[in-house]
Amino acid sequence: FGYITQHACPRSTHISESCVMEQGSKTYDLTPLASTGKTGYLVATGSSSDITFQINPCKAFTSDEGCESVTACQIDDNGKAHALGRTFDRQLHLVDGEFAMTLEHGARCSNHLHRITVIQFQCNRTVGLGRPNFVREDDCVYIFDWANNITCTDQDSLPATTPSGSSTNGEKAQENVDE
Repeated sequence: FGYITQHACPRSTHISESCVMEQGSKTYDLTPLASTGKTGYLVATGSSSDITFQINPCKAFTSDEGCESVTACQIDDNGKAHALGRTFDRQLHLVDGEFAMTLEHGARCSNHLHRITVIQFQCNRTVGLGRPNFVREDDCVYIFDWANNITCTDQDSLPATTPSGSSTNGEKAQENVDE
């Protein structure tokens, strides 16, 4: 009898305070995600509200009243800017081959907590740099997904396998040739 679960395996965790992550002999550089514009990437909520976000995870904004020197900002439907996270409080996490970034010490919310941004990066080798998408806000934590081709790791190139060694998508697993 055997039971396969990711919860029984040790997690591989790495943290960096910049947009560059070194893991053994490999270096992952997320700085190409920095927008060259003054306000970063503009992101709509996808709902009927007029709230928009500006995100530039690897470079602080150089303009926009209320969003100077931050990397994530919310513009409410009245045009007021709220900082969602600062460059000096950035952490890039690599956990079991998946990247996420937290940006902390944004403006205070009505509940007196500081706003925090979490960006969950997904490997997608076909979208180039992609762009962030708003997922949800939960108690002043703003969550975004960002599919792109630069956060792909060796683990992303291999299909998941079953205990018999065959892949779950019916294809034979191949080694990563992008090294």
